[in-house]
Amino acid sequence: MFKKFAIALILRYLINLSWVKRVSITNKQKAILAISIATLFWGTTYPTIKFGLTGLHLPPITFLLLRFLISTISMLPLLLLKRTRTEVRANLLKLDIVLLGLFNGIAFSFQFVGQVWAQAGISGIMVNTYVLFTPLFVRILLKKKINLWKAIAIVTGFVGVLFISIGDLLLPKENPHALAGTLLVLVCGIITGLYVTYSEKIMNSENSVSPISIFFSSTLFTLLILTVELFAFRNIRSLLKIDPMALLWVGYLGICCTTGTFILYLYAVRVYGGVNIGVFLLAQVIISIVISVYLLGESLNSFMVFGALLIFAAIWLVRRPEKR
Repeated sequence: MFKKFAIALILRYLINLSWVKRVSITNKQKAILAISIATLFWGTTYPTIKFGLTGLHLPPITFLLLRFLISTISMLPLLLLKRTRTEVRANLLKLDIVLLGLFNGIAFSFQFVGQVWAQAGISGIMVNTYVLFTPLFVRILLKKKINLWKAIAIVTGFVGVLFISIGDLLLPKENPHALAGTLLVLVCGIITGLYVTYSEKIMNSENSVSPISIFFSSTLFTLLILTVELFAFRNIRSLLKIDPMALLWVGYLGICCTTGTFILYLYAVRVYGGVNIGVFLLAQVIISIVISVYLLGESLNSFMVFGALLIFAAIWLVRRPEKR
């Protein structure tokens, strides 16, 4: 009898609303949680894309177009909300939203084409070099300064990326086009730096607009540029040759690694800033490498391990509280 009473008392305490109110987290902590979840899923994208390209033999642009098409379809129920419809209509007329969608589509195109030849691990690293380019674009386009600790974090993270890159490039390559693939993915990293910068600009200037409507609106322009690319490469017929297994693979990328993660990402950008989360997102490199080594059989060496430690140090530095 006493045990039942004690359990009931504990349960009542746990669900008490006043207790829930006292356990609150700051917006910064919410942003870190959001970007942590996004990082976890984004870390799986590079091995998933590699398997789709080489294991399922999906054409890169077709694969990419289907990813964003499924992502867009998954967001259609949100248009039932009047506020979302109103925001989307307004967003479609804004140049920054158009550029955001175009940068996204072009960057991903370089990544998917490059990953036909580049390893999943090195792809994750090269895409994340945008951390180096973002502060440059932020300084030029947004006129923002970077404090000393964030500068140290960026340099440390980039050195970590460099070590991992050296380690990967020293490995014997069976594919003679591996270097070309790596360079294509690096271009993706540069363009992604522009995407991150415009994300911060939009999220800071459109405080009343939800991340969902911004992502949905920009994704329509991403689909537009990918459709143009599909016609340019004459891969329209490839859309009719997708088997159920491939659709399942694309569905995971489209819903878990695109819709959910980009919304979490845009929320984190608004609260925490593009440069801050840029370094934090480097953790996806580690996730990508671990999955690639254990599931795809890619090689790992001491350069990669040391680079990973530097990246974690960079993440710690960028989360370091600023003194007032």
